[in-house]
Parts: sequence; structure tokens; C-alpha cells
Amino acid sequence: MKSILTAMLCVAGMVNVLACDVCGGAGAMSGLGFLPNSDYYFIGLTYRARTYSTEHPKLFASEATVRGNNMFHTAEVWGRYQLNSRIQLMAFLPVHIKNITDTENTYYINGLGDASLLANYVIVKKTNLRWFAGGGVKLPTGKSNVEVNNQVVPNLQTGSGSIDGLFTSNLTYLNGNWGLNTETNITVTTTNKNDYKYGNQSDASLIFLYKQKKGKIMYVPQLGINLVKTAKDIKSVKNGIAEKYSGADVLSLPVGLDLYRGNIGLRLNYKIPLLSTVSEGYVIPKVNAQAQFIFIINKKEKTQQ
Repeated sequence: MKSILTAMLCVAGMVNVLACDVCGGAGAMSGLGFLPNSDYYFIGLTYRARTYSTEHPKLFASEATVRGNNMFHTAEVWGRYQLNSRIQLMAFLPVHIKNITDTENTYYINGLGDASLLANYVIVKKTNLRWFAGGGVKLPTGKSNVEVNNQVVPNLQTGSGSIDGLFTSNLTYLNGNWGLNTETNITVTTTNKNDYKYGNQSDASLIFLYKQKKGKIMYVPQLGINLVKTAKDIKSVKNGIAEKYSGADVLSLPVGLDLYRGNIGLRLNYKIPLLSTVSEGYVIPKVNAQAQFIFIINKKEKTQQ
């Protein structure tokens, strides 16, 4: 994912096109986390909201500090098809809405994002232990050539314009009502038609959970740690120069609650930012919240994960 700060600078005409680390133009696949009933088909809808405060780097020491606020919303349809007892096929289709506020203007960008297709293989399949891993592709279905002030600014796009590789690993261990889920997602990017390559990204989480059933509802509170690392973007010019202000590390504390009843699931998650180096410190993560609705299609009477 790419930063907002540099796009504001570009649009204002202050500097040449720079990179970005948080806005979602090259966003990776959504994490799956802990999913009970892991042998079933399902379809779901995800809503994510992220906000950031920004500060423009000064061109001169005498300049006043210029700050901005930015909001990013994503609605994503996703689902899973169980090909057989070991192979799962998954698909993700996001729509992005971006609100970037700068000293001169507010920019609204919205549209279809990049679709992702993924195939997972269940390596370990036990009552108290499930581990699946897989790979797939992110397709350039989102816009990547929209011009603002006669410039194609990387973060003012809803897509990356590139075909990227996706790799995932997800392990869940349960001991009675207690459990843990560890997940790693990696996005390996390629260069798009604008000779621009968004940075590769890795997203790793360790989540502790507790399952408790009251009546017909199963409650699953969760707490963990999450680290997202994004490499520098590269503009393919003569010598291949990494774009300034790109590259980021974000460490956060995910707090969540899942609710399940029959065929229906509701998943809520909020990431509390702990440490970040987004845009060399000029962009500060604030809100990172997510809500998911899941409809399990072939619910049966069988042992849950």
C-alpha cells in the first residue's frame, strides 16, 4: 500500500511525482485470520476505513508546517469455494473511495480496485490444528492512468496497473476454548505500463483468541500483534531510482471480536498503531478499522475448526 503525502505534493506542483505507501493503489490481498467452519463455502463483504494525518516536508527551513488529513474507504466482496477436502479457491474484488485533503484542494478518488484470485492447499487438517498455504495473482482491474494536473500520480489511482504475485500461509491451533492464529501474506509486485513498480509487501500477524458459545451465538474475542513491511517503490528510469518517501514499516495491535450464529458471521477488527515509519515519518496512521459480514453457504452438522 502506498503513501498519501507525496501525491499531495505532486498535485500542488511542488515536486516531481513521488511514491506513496498507504493509500491502497497497490493494496495487497486482505488477511483471512481465524475462520471457523473452514470446510465450507462462503461469500462475504468487507468494509475497511483508514485515516492518516500528514505533514509536508519543508522545502525551506523558514516555511510554516503544513498538515493534512486523509481518509480511505474500501468495500470488498470476497468468497471461498471448496474444490475438495484439501484445495480452496478464493476471490477478492475491492472498490476504493479516497478523500485526500491538501492545503489547496480536496481530492476525491473512487472506483474498482484490483481483483485477487488465490488457491490454498490444506497441509494439516486436524480437529485442533489447521494449516493451509497457497498462492495466486492480483489482476490490474483498477484504474492506474488517471491524470491530475497532467500527471499520473501513483497514489491517486484505484489500481496498480500490474500483475502481482500473492503468497499466503495461515495456521490455527486450538486447545479447548483457547487458540492462536498466525498468518503471513506476501505480495510480489511487477512493473506496470507507466514503468512504475510499487514496493513488495509482507503482512504478518499473531492473534490469540478465545471461543465461547452462549445460546446460539459463538463469541470469539481476539488480541494480537501485526507487522506490515513495504519495500520502496521504483520508477524505471535509466538507472532504476527508488522513489523518495516510499517504503514503510507499521507495527500495530489488532483487537477484534467475531460473532457467529448458524450460517451468519460478523467480524470486527481495530488495529491500534504502535510504531510506524510511513513516508519517512511524514504520515501518521490513525484509524484502521474493519468489519466483515460472512454468509456460510453449505452449513452442516460437523465438527468446527
